[in-house]
Amino acid sequence: MLGTIARDHVVQLAEHLASADAPALMQAARALEEWAPDYAQVLDELAALLARVALRQSIADFAGDELYAPELLTRLAESISREDVQLFYQTAILGRRDLALAPDPRTGFEMTLLRMLAFRPEVQGSEARASHSARAVAAAAAEAPRAAARAVAIERAGEAPSASADSSAWNAIVSQLDLTGAARQLASHCVLLGREAGIVRLALDPERPFIRTAGQVEKLTQALARHFGEPVRIEFESVASDAVSPAREEERASLAQLEAARASLESDPGVKTLRERFGATLLPDSVRPIK
Repeated sequence: MLGTIARDHVVQLAEHLASADAPALMQAARALEEWAPDYAQVLDELAALLARVALRQSIADFAGDELYAPELLTRLAESISREDVQLFYQTAILGRRDLALAPDPRTGFEMTLLRMLAFRPEVQGSEARASHSARAVAAAAAEAPRAAARAVAIERAGEAPSASADSSAWNAIVSQLDLTGAARQLASHCVLLGREAGIVRLALDPERPFIRTAGQVEKLTQALARHFGEPVRIEFESVASDAVSPAREEERASLAQLEAARASLESDPGVKTLRERFGATLLPDSVRPIK
């Protein structure tokens, strides 16, 4: 299996991995049977090819060697992302190691190939989330001046701003405060109710009363004084029903990312193939979004 025919098959496997075509990948894997292959050597050959692709991606003048033509390496380097090359390589060498634990070598080999696709990052979903995050940051940046303007107008009118009106402004303030540890946790679990005449009125999440200690309040007070450039005093009041603290907002964003990651895996062709062919089960609690 180390001759020209074997390398042609290995190249086909790499190309199907690049296109994330699970049915074609399985068809190419089964086509190897007529050669009575040593599946460990096939995985070695695939890992060796992926290593050369990684070199081509990292070293502009890497020309390859006598085993694989430079044109092939260039084509694969352009069609497979750097992250996927590393994932495929790592899965290949780990799959080779685990072949002895599989029911039979062919099953272990096919499962190794399917794992490469099952754990492949969802590029389109990542790009969409990145685009959404960029729009959210831009919207927050645009909203901050308006929130500040509203606060000034309300203070001049002698009225108290609502928690919902100042939530984005408080999030921006917390992100700029020189705080760490428990003091930052205290700030993150608060919402801004208003600020006037050296007084900052905050509401603490009722589920986190234990993080409000005299020492942490003093640290937060000093940090706010440095931020506003004047002495301030913090007054804590009851939380508004529509208030969303920075910590709550981050928790909601994390849950949304987790649900998106689970939905992405549920619809992944590789996962569907694992379920249909081997009766695999996706454990929702084991899913973690890629950050």
